[in-house]
Amino acid sequence: VINSIHQAGGLAGVHVCANTDWSLILDSSTDILSFDAYSFFDRLALYEGRLKRFFDQDRILAWGIVPTSDSKDIETESASSLIAKWDSQVARLAASGIDRARIMVQSLITPSCGMGSLTVKHAQKVLEMTREVSQILRSRHR
Repeated sequence: VINSIHQAGGLAGVHVCANTDWSLILDSSTDILSFDAYSFFDRLALYEGRLKRFFDQDRILAWGIVPTSDSKDIETESASSLIAKWDSQVARLAASGIDRARIMVQSLITPSCGMGSLTVKHAQKVLEMTREVSQILRSRHR
């Protein structure tokens, strides 16, 4: 599938809602890895060498830092708390030898997973927090 997308001139992305054997994706030719950074960053971070190679190959990490699976988390989190969480995650990757500037350029901010089962109120809050986190991070790292 990835090769077909590339042959058609597109970027291929993979989303993982939970945990997986991350080497399967990091060693593939996918261009974008979308993952639940809110709940599963620690599992992905175990693959330091593969993540470094992923970034070195100019691929993109879509950080699902805005929670979608627990309504309590949606209600209690804010853009500020999510940015603090993201900053600590980026610091961990940078400490493992991944260039911080590269991380900034090759990152997208997304909801952690799908929102189809959320109430309209919670879905709106998730989208608002996603927009706010993204805007703040972009303004900080220009």
